Amino acid sequence: MGILWQAKYLYNKMLKHIIDLLQIDDFYEGSHDVQIAKGLYNFEKGIKGIYKQKKRMQILKTKNKEHIQWLKKEL
Repeated sequence: MGILWQAKYLYNKMLKHIIDLLQIDDFYEGSHDVQIAKGLYNFEKGIKGIYKQKKRMQILKTKNKEHIQWLKKEL
């Protein structure tokens, strides 16, 4: 029982640190997983939120395009 409690405690503490880290910056240049964590698919209501979401989507599209072009060159 003690080991299970310790694992839960460490897991919760780790999640708290990850959430705190994500709140530090917008991380527009982060990976797709970071974009999802920052709210890529949220239903935004305010103009500021919509602007940030559109910016995040546009950067991700550009990044994906560049990655696909790089793969075509390598193959």
